[in-house]
Amino acid sequence: MKTLLMLIIVTFLLAASAAFALQASSPEVRVGASIQFKGRLLYPDGKPASGATVTLTVPDRSDRARATQGDSKEVKTVVSTDVNGSFAIPFDTGTANFCVVEIRSNGFARIQHYWIADRPSDNNQRTDFGVITLIKAGGLDVTVVDKTGKVVTGEWNVQLNCVNPPSWEWAEYSIASASSDPVSGRIHFNNDLPSTSLHLKAHSNLVGWIEGPSVDVNPGETTKATINYEGPDPSKRIVVTVFSRTSPFFNEETKVELLGLPSGTITGRRFGSQSYAFDDVPPGKHHIQIRSPGLLNWDANDATPGQHFDAWLWGPAAIQLAVVDAETRAPIVDYYLHAVYYGGISHYQQFNIRWPSQAIPEGGNYGGFVEGDYTLLVDATDFASAAVLVKVFPKRRAKTLQLNCVEGWSCPEL
Repeated sequence: MKTLLMLIIVTFLLAASAAFALQASSPEVRVGASIQFKGRLLYPDGKPASGATVTLTVPDRSDRARATQGDSKEVKTVVSTDVNGSFAIPFDTGTANFCVVEIRSNGFARIQHYWIADRPSDNNQRTDFGVITLIKAGGLDVTVVDKTGKVVTGEWNVQLNCVNPPSWEWAEYSIASASSDPVSGRIHFNNDLPSTSLHLKAHSNLVGWIEGPSVDVNPGETTKATINYEGPDPSKRIVVTVFSRTSPFFNEETKVELLGLPSGTITGRRFGSQSYAFDDVPPGKHHIQIRSPGLLNWDANDATPGQHFDAWLWGPAAIQLAVVDAETRAPIVDYYLHAVYYGGISHYQQFNIRWPSQAIPEGGNYGGFVEGDYTLLVDATDFASAAVLVKVFPKRRAKTLQLNCVEGWSCPEL
């Protein structure tokens, strides 16, 4: 296994404040293992469900696929059940850490199973599905209505959960979700839902989550259902959802304000974990500003009622990173970069900074960091994983340090 060398320079407000060198070798090696998803399908009358379609999908968001294959694309493997209703479909766990197995048969409910390598449990690790009795399917049309019965249009997402899950509802995920037509407000589910009682809930970036009713889906029919919304008019609301690229966003001193109103500046009302709402906003264009200690200012012009904004807040520090082969000193381009943050919270949080397929920023300069402790994790194909602890200091505490770490993931604090 080859060894990576990382040269790290931390800058704060464009002033160099620390330099680190790392030479790390980890004994951990990812080894692919072949597993097999298998099972047998029966119709409700007990006869074998031959000719059903079983699809294994590796989504392009799979972390391991990105880390090992660069610009990963979605990969599908499709098989059909035999005359006995049986199927077997292989999967190489070395190529991805996540996949979806989907079972379809005309007139019967679609079945999905999520296999996740990094969340070991009886559900996530299931590969032998045993004998599955298919359930007849139906469809569903959903609308969200206000107090007057008027359809609330906009972008809604509706999720469904079985009230009494069938024997094949292994995973903790909702069995289905669909998005609305932004004009009509209609949310349509195809005729592949189980004909059973389903509980509905809806989500909108302007509203958050609202609970809906439980409805009975009839086989071979499209059932209609409504979800009641009794909150402020989303067409007169502006919502800002705040994110941070390299640190958890939770700061009570953060101010999210709406400017340009006849009544003066107003402060957003916080709802959910990281969103701020402005209600009954008059027509016209307005200015939003966010001020948060330790983070750069964020501003948005021309905000109008009915809009939602994702506000990504950046820290003022940057880490200049060069990754090279420790033996040849040749630069490594295809690497995967994580940053684990340890500042001011009871637990750490990991952030994805770069996929191998992404371009390296100019000069290897990764911005957006805040003051605090970070562990940088680097993965590259054919190289041992490497890690180093970096302390990001404000300019007034600038100093230069040298660190040599030879224990892979175990790096002493500076």
